[in-house]
Amino acid sequence: MPTKDSKVFWLLILATLLVRFPLFFPSLLDHDESTYMVIGSEILKGKDLYVDVIDLKPPGVFWFFALIEGAFGKSIFLVRIVDALLIGISAFLLFKIQRRFNQSENAGWFTAFLFILMNTLHFFTLSFNNEHLMVLFALLAIWILLRKETVWTAFLCGLFAGLGFIVKYLVLFDVAAFGVFFLVLTWQRTKSWAEVVKWALTRGTAMLLGFVIPMGLTILYFYVGDHFEAFQFISFEAPGNYAEETSWFDRLRFLTDFNIAYLFYLIPFYWMIFGKVEKESWKQLRWLALIWLGFTMLSVEATGKMFSHYWLQMVPPVVLISGLAIDHLKVFKKIKSFKWKGWNGLQWSGLSILIFGIALNYFTEVRKPDYPKIISNYLKEEMKPGDEVFPANTYQILYYLLDQSPIIPYVHSSLLIREGHVKTLEIDLDYWFNFIKEKSPRFIMVADTYKIESFQQFIEENYKLKKTFDNRFHIWELEK
Repeated sequence: MPTKDSKVFWLLILATLLVRFPLFFPSLLDHDESTYMVIGSEILKGKDLYVDVIDLKPPGVFWFFALIEGAFGKSIFLVRIVDALLIGISAFLLFKIQRRFNQSENAGWFTAFLFILMNTLHFFTLSFNNEHLMVLFALLAIWILLRKETVWTAFLCGLFAGLGFIVKYLVLFDVAAFGVFFLVLTWQRTKSWAEVVKWALTRGTAMLLGFVIPMGLTILYFYVGDHFEAFQFISFEAPGNYAEETSWFDRLRFLTDFNIAYLFYLIPFYWMIFGKVEKESWKQLRWLALIWLGFTMLSVEATGKMFSHYWLQMVPPVVLISGLAIDHLKVFKKIKSFKWKGWNGLQWSGLSILIFGIALNYFTEVRKPDYPKIISNYLKEEMKPGDEVFPANTYQILYYLLDQSPIIPYVHSSLLIREGHVKTLEIDLDYWFNFIKEKSPRFIMVADTYKIESFQQFIEENYKLKKTFDNRFHIWELEK
C-alpha cells in the first residue's frame, strides 16, 4: 500500500510533468542545452571530451546527457522528461527538508510548489540547465545529513555534493554552507566549542573525504587516458580566464534583477526573514537558508558572469523560507478557508496556477515556429551522404537533428564569436577559420550576418544563397 511520502512524491512528479509538458516538444529552448545534447551524443560515438568536442563545463553534465541517450535513445522529448523528473525529485526533497524543521504539510507542499514554479515559468528555466542537476545533488547532500548526523551520512553528504561538483564547480559553495550550518547548529545545541571542533574533525572530515572522491576518480579517468592536459586546462586554467572584472553596480543590478524576476516568491521570503518567529525549528531553518543563500550569492557573483540561469542555485534556500509563510500569514489562512467541491482554496489556487503555467509555456514556446526543425527537415531533403553543414553562429542543435558530428571541436555557436569565450578557451581563431575554409562544408547556416567580416566575405565569395527562413536564417551552399 502506498505510503504518504510516496503519494507526495508521485503527485509532485505529476505536477512537474504537467506544467512542463509543453516544453517537451520544441527542438530548441536554449543553446547550452543543445551543446549538452550534441556533446553527449558525440561521446557515445567515441569522441574524446575536451579534444574532439570542447566546452567549458565540467565533464559530469556531458556524461549525464550521454547516459540519457545511451539508456533511452536519441530523443529531445525524453531529455526534457528527464529534466522534469530532476525538478520534481528536487521539489520532493525540499518537501522533506521543510518537514524536517516544520511538521506542517502545507508548508512542505508550498515549498515544493514554489520550487517547481521558479524552475518552470521563467525564460531562463525552460531548458535543461546544468543547475537543475547540480541542485538535485546539493539537495540530496543536505537531506541525507539532516535525517541523521553520523560520520557515515556526513560522508554520503560529501559524496553527493562531490557528484554535483563534477557537474558544476560552484557546488563547492553549497557544501561549504552545509558545513558551516552544522557547526552553528552544534554550537546552538551544546554551547561547547569542544563539540564544534569534534564535529569538524569527525563529520566534517568525512564530508571532505566523500566530496573529493568523485573529482579524484574523474582526474584519474583522464590521467590514465591520452588527453589529461586538455582536461587540466579546462578544469584548472580556463576558469581563471573565465572570471571577469565586474563593477559593483553590475553586481548589485544582478541581485536586483533576481528580486524583480522572482518578486512573487520573494514577498513571503522577506516577510519571514524579517518577521518574528517563535518556533525554535523555524529559527534553525532560517539559519540554514540564510547561510546557504549567502554562500550561493557569493558563488554566482564570484565568476563575474551575470547569467540569469545562475539564479537557480539560489532558489532552494529561498523557497524553504517562503514555504513557512503559508502557516504564518493571514492571507493564506483566508484562502484556505474557502471550500468548494471538497477542495480548499489553497488546492484550487495551486491547480489554477498549474493550468496557467501549462498555457503560458504552450503559447510562448509551442506556438512559435520551430525553426531548427524546419531547417533540419529542409536540409535532410537537400543533403547527400557525406555532405556536411556548419551552423556558423546559431542552432548547433542542427548537428543533433541531422545526426552529424560537428566539423570543429567548439560546438557552441558563440565560442568563435565572443571575445570572452575566445580568451577563456585560448582559441586560435586563424587556425580554426582556415580549417573551416579548407573543409568547405556544403552548407553553412548564418543568422543575419557573421560578426567576423573576413569569414562573412569568404562565405559570399565561395557560396551561393540557397534558402532564407524568416528573412533571418540564411542557408548558403558551396558553389562547385
